[in-house]
Amino acid sequence: MTNPTLPKSKINPTQTTKIERRTNAVIQSRFELYWQALSKLINKQKFRVLEVNGFRVNAQFYAYQLDELSLEELDAELKRLLDRYLLSPNPRTKQHFIEQAAAMGYESGEVEALLNFEGMTDGAYPRQVEYVLRSQPYLDRIAYVKSRALEDFKGFTDSMSTDLRRLLVDGMANGDNPNVIARKIRAQVLGGSDRKGAVVRAKRIARTEIAGAHRRALWDEDQRANDEGIKTKLLHVSALIVGRTRATHAAKHGYLWPTRKALQDWYQVDANGINCLCTTVSAIVDDQGNILSKKLAKKMIENKDKYLALAAKTGKVAR
Repeated sequence: MTNPTLPKSKINPTQTTKIERRTNAVIQSRFELYWQALSKLINKQKFRVLEVNGFRVNAQFYAYQLDELSLEELDAELKRLLDRYLLSPNPRTKQHFIEQAAAMGYESGEVEALLNFEGMTDGAYPRQVEYVLRSQPYLDRIAYVKSRALEDFKGFTDSMSTDLRRLLVDGMANGDNPNVIARKIRAQVLGGSDRKGAVVRAKRIARTEIAGAHRRALWDEDQRANDEGIKTKLLHVSALIVGRTRATHAAKHGYLWPTRKALQDWYQVDANGINCLCTTVSAIVDDQGNILSKKLAKKMIENKDKYLALAAKTGKVAR
């Protein structure tokens, strides 16, 4: 038996950076096309320009068509654009980009877990990568991960679409210049200097789904190993990045979770699962539940203490 294999990257222990970058490029492209389509839709709205003369004010009021039929047509077009640019699957793979991202995240976690067990058991682990990735139970888990990721993304786009519709109709009802409405919509979709656009939130969701799928694969394989009679617990590996890692997450570095449920419960509170790059590795334990790789565990605790001291000294502690 040997030590568990820790992730090479200290910045992103899930080692899913390439998947995230590839997905972010798709998201950026999709949202830019979505904004261009919305811009054309705004410019297509019919209006009459009315002169408004008031005390010390000379302004123009844009009277848009806001009858019931016009609003129904507007709603239908907004839904069509959302479906086309943000919810349509890749024509080649027939999958949505968030499904592909989650599937790749899960596969990377599965492979990592299998190689870790192979190393800890000196090649005696009964489950081999080539077999597992073709097995029906694995394909079923991938299907579940993909459906959950797509459901979460659709929840986000539904909320975003409602906000955009309200912003557009309110601007039309207020008689705003089409260019003013367009600027507000663009900021809502692509963001500005505040980086609060929907595209930023979409990328954060993608990171959460990818890293979450990666962790789930590690947990699932750990459970199967225990079912096979290999006694393990999950060892927490935090992304120790000064100014970015939450103190509560950094404090878990080197922590041996007593049960998988305790770990899952932790991720369900305080938004711990959102935008998190922490991961876990399975570590073999003795009959009392103590880790066999004591030197490794001690080294991880020392690294955690050094990081927390540095973060406190610089005052760069993420919340």
